[in-house]
Parts: sequence; C-alpha cells; structure tokens
Amino acid sequence: MASTTRKRHRMRCRKAKCYARFTLPRAPELYVRAVRCPVCRGTAVRSVEQERRKEMAQRVTHSCAAYPFPHERGTLRMCTFHPARLRGERPTEEEFAAHEKLLGQPRSAWQFGGDTPTDLERYAAMPEAPF
Repeated sequence: MASTTRKRHRMRCRKAKCYARFTLPRAPELYVRAVRCPVCRGTAVRSVEQERRKEMAQRVTHSCAAYPFPHERGTLRMCTFHPARLRGERPTEEEFAAHEKLLGQPRSAWQFGGDTPTDLERYAAMPEAPF
C-alpha cells in the first residue's frame, strides 16, 4: 500500500523549542498566507524537500580508477582520496576481498557493448578472438 504522504510536502518548524514536523497538501509557494506550524503557530517553517534538493545539487561526485561508478570523493575505502589511503595505510585483506566482490558483481549487457555472456563465450571459443 502506498504512503498517503507521497504527494504531500514535508515541513519543519524552525523554532528551537518546537522543531515540529508536519506536512502540507500543496507546495508552500502556492499558499497566499504564510504557512504556520500547527503546534506553536509560528511562521518560521522550512521545507524539508527544498533543503534536501539543495544539498543534493551541491554534492560533488568523483570518478576514479578504483570504482566503475561515480561516488562521493573519499567516502569509499579504495578511493584515491580516502583519508586512510592519503596517510599511506595499506588496505586489509578483508577490505581487498570486499572491493573485489564489489567489482565482480555482474553488470548489464549494455556495459559490454550489448554482447551477452553467451556471445562473449562464443567469441572466446573462436580460433582468432576479435579482442
């Protein structure tokens, strides 16, 4: 069953004593009067979605040779900008195993130029492999 708050706009009161959470049926910009907190009746409210969108837009992604997908700089252990790697610490065997497991996960056929694994096996079985 879908949530009934899916189309509603999540809001939060900014007053330190209240800090209540509530939802609105429409976007806060569509209201003529100021939106009020239902608990303290104050008008100092903020939209949770708008702030989240701003945070996501400001987040910088990074691509390095360690991972085949964009990620946040320095957050993954094998990333070239990870603090432990910058200090010169070597990864443990468990971290190497986890990294290899992550890289060994099957990808879509699109990533291989549309060739399915059966096609790749057929090419490998040829006397002169095309790659």
